[in-house]
Amino acid sequence: MKNDVYCRYLCFKKPEDFHKALKDKVPHKIDIGAVYNMAPSKHNSADAKAFIPLEKEMVFDIDMSDYDDVRSCCTGATICKLCWKYMVVAVKIINRVLIEDFDLKTLLWVFSGRRGIHCWVSDDQARNMTNEMRSAVTEYVYLNVGSDMTGKLRLTNPLHPSHR
Repeated sequence: MKNDVYCRYLCFKKPEDFHKALKDKVPHKIDIGAVYNMAPSKHNSADAKAFIPLEKEMVFDIDMSDYDDVRSCCTGATICKLCWKYMVVAVKIINRVLIEDFDLKTLLWVFSGRRGIHCWVSDDQARNMTNEMRSAVTEYVYLNVGSDMTGKLRLTNPLHPSHR
């Protein structure tokens, strides 16, 4: 909603109810969440351990502000034509890794609307990953470009093929 206010765990029994809520609240954006083992509206009344996501989207979020230590044209959320070259490289690397190394095929790249891009992975295999599996994929794809405290690029030897 306005001012980054989120309405979470909404449930609708009929499409008409969803339509009415959209007309009444007029949200700025809609985030589709996980598929749970029970109605998300019951999350407060259920034991926290009993409320389990059965499927979750896998999304990679690349923000230009993460490249502030290596880009010389802009900073923060500002993005110019030169900045997009960093995005193109990131897309090529992540796309290759997800397709060739993890056999994921259904990838949707979208501008996030502010300072970067998102990759939505829709394969069943990705939606059904455990948190540990998701963390392993993220760690595998991760490349520190210098936005940590040291400000240095950290690479291992030998280089991973995608880093070469």
